[in-house]
Amino acid sequence: MAKNPMGCEKLFDLQYAPSTFTAYAKETISGGEFVFCSGATAKVTSGIDSYTTSDIEVATGASGTNVIGMALHNATSGNPVTIMTRGVVIASCGANIDASQPATIDGSHAVQPATAYGEVVGRTLTAGASGGYLILGLSII
Repeated sequence: MAKNPMGCEKLFDLQYAPSTFTAYAKETISGGEFVFCSGATAKVTSGIDSYTTSDIEVATGASGTNVIGMALHNATSGNPVTIMTRGVVIASCGANIDASQPATIDGSHAVQPATAYGEVVGRTLTAGASGGYLILGLSII
């Protein structure tokens, strides 16, 4: 099961604004795909003046411990993309999972029980069946 075909379906914000940052796509990325950081080393020095938004590069296929967030919109390689690390979204299910469970992401952008892949990226707000969808409270950074 791939990502949600509707892209990033952000439902609402809880008591905080969603946390986002801008990164640059290393490949074509669709809104709703989970991403990880990928790129060259030594992009910044010790000063903030060395940082540019293009220093952070992301790619798809994130799973387990390397998920950094969800792309909010489509982006082609080399272009900026907004990444959400905290918020409430509709996500696809890679396995049956109950509501209020710690969740992780598999390599096909689907929610799994945290015991399956490791790193917790949020909690399920609704239950979901494998191949279906659920509401996920995303909380990565």
